[in-house]
Amino acid sequence: LVNWMGTKEFGDKFSALLGNISPIKGVVIKDELLSHVAKLNETAMPHINVVYFRFEKPTASELLQGDITKMMSGSITPDQLAADLTDGLAKWYKPFQGK
Repeated sequence: LVNWMGTKEFGDKFSALLGNISPIKGVVIKDELLSHVAKLNETAMPHINVVYFRFEKPTASELLQGDITKMMSGSITPDQLAADLTDGLAKWYKPFQGK
């Protein structure tokens, strides 16, 4: 069973029947929305706020919560969000101090 779970046949069923993105290479996702999300995953990166920047204040989560909505609404640019995040974390994260 475990060996079969690593096959393309399983991956196809996993996506088609469960509506989930399969980690198995070569799986063709027929659902249009799920296929779009899978394509987005090709360029995804880990959330920085769950890697290291959550142990001091302000946390990356706190800094991002307000600025992401501002960025999505067009009030600030991605570069401004990045600068706000760097400045906020620099209050306690030494590698960002003086940047």
